[in-house]
Amino acid sequence: MTHSVGTNVDDKVSELPQAYLSHPITPLTKDDWARLSEEIKVVRSVCEDLQVRVHNPIEITDSLHVRLMEAAEIYERDMVALKKSNMLIIHCGYGTLSMGVLHEFFTAVNTHIPVVLLISAAEEPRISPWVLGLDVLRYDVRFQNESDLATDLAGAIRLALGLTELRREPSSSLVRAISRINVALLEYLKVHPESLYTLKPRQFEELVAEMLASFGWEVELTSETNDGGYDIFAVAKDIVSGVNVAFLVECKKYQPENKVGVEIVRALYGTKSSFPGAHAILATTSFFTRGAQKFKASRYDLHLRDFEGILKWLDEYHPNSEGTLYIKESGVRNL
Repeated sequence: MTHSVGTNVDDKVSELPQAYLSHPITPLTKDDWARLSEEIKVVRSVCEDLQVRVHNPIEITDSLHVRLMEAAEIYERDMVALKKSNMLIIHCGYGTLSMGVLHEFFTAVNTHIPVVLLISAAEEPRISPWVLGLDVLRYDVRFQNESDLATDLAGAIRLALGLTELRREPSSSLVRAISRINVALLEYLKVHPESLYTLKPRQFEELVAEMLASFGWEVELTSETNDGGYDIFAVAKDIVSGVNVAFLVECKKYQPENKVGVEIVRALYGTKSSFPGAHAILATTSFFTRGAQKFKASRYDLHLRDFEGILKWLDEYHPNSEGTLYIKESGVRNL
């Protein structure tokens, strides 16, 4: 009878989704290894809360029984586990990623397994743009501390498991799981437009840039620290005249009750004066005051895009022919 109960428990555990956890072990300093170990505990805790099993090949290999196995047996065991997993979680650590981690990453890419990258802001690793540009369902969790890691990782795991339709879950954690926009986030926002309010300001800028790029515009994001009075410089071809028209785009990620006033619109229009012939667009997740709308009324080269206008852009948005972003993370150029 006892044996039967134990078997049922094992069966239930095996039915749970699995996360394959990968991280570097060399070259790490003693302090880095201690910090990494604590963050891995957070990963395990989050997965346990979400009822997700964790396969960590390094921990499993660190036993007398497994150390007696042939290298080929260990490799085969881990590849089987990875290909059966629902996601690959890679802690990018504090140094160079090992060949083993990179092999696991490319295995996930080739088998269409979602990848979650954990990137500590304490010492952000240098990740090759070539890797970041690969066509893979990827969620970047950039965290400052263990609290951020726990919150954002939980959202990323839900997204990777396709649980975004669970409306009872706070949408903020789902959106915060992504530091940079991706196709999954845009599709999610179409269904949950209220989550626009949970975006970070930079994410909203990237969202607007991506939507404009999908409409055939050439876009460049300005630096986060010095935008010169606008966030995006874009060039679009006028359908009627066939002439290229430049646009200065300012993005304001505001709550709905915080309307954009005339002084902000006037400031953008003043910046535009330094660019003869250019137009200006002010895009916001909020709305505009009556004064702002009145200021725009007599100016053909000024365009206001409020929450409803952003939703129309989202509705018109479609990823490129490859099903990926028009603006790759590596391709977002700073002015």
